[in-house]
Amino acid sequence: MDAHQSAPTYPSGTPAIRPRDGGLGAPAPAYTADDVQQYLAAHPPFLTADGQPPIIDTPLFTQASRARTLLRGASVGRPDKALVCVVVVRGALIPRSQVESMSQSHVWAVRPAPIGVVVFDAHTGNLLVCGRQPSIGERELIAPRP
Repeated sequence: MDAHQSAPTYPSGTPAIRPRDGGLGAPAPAYTADDVQQYLAAHPPFLTADGQPPIIDTPLFTQASRARTLLRGASVGRPDKALVCVVVVRGALIPRSQVESMSQSHVWAVRPAPIGVVVFDAHTGNLLVCGRQPSIGERELIAPRP
């Protein structure tokens, strides 16, 4: 990188999980898998078409490069070696934001997807990615299950 180029900047994400300790640059996550489970239970990013609670898999703390591989090349908005937390959510998922922005008579038009993914910055707790994965088969997404 020459003197005229600057280091890439990354979006901060949306505040979500409150870090317990650590912070930027710490080698370990600043919150626990239980904190992630509690946050997603209190703030579910997806509704389900069948009204059942979504299944939240065990959070996976990993490098952003591995998260990108798990997401078939989708960026998580962090440098490759940054620590992130990937969570797979299962069910007949409909994005909460999409449902909240339309009238009840149009909810039927939203096609559910079987897998959703939520990614947090492991140091700040900020939400980086939240989306459904309708084309990823269960065997293709390598994430621990409870």
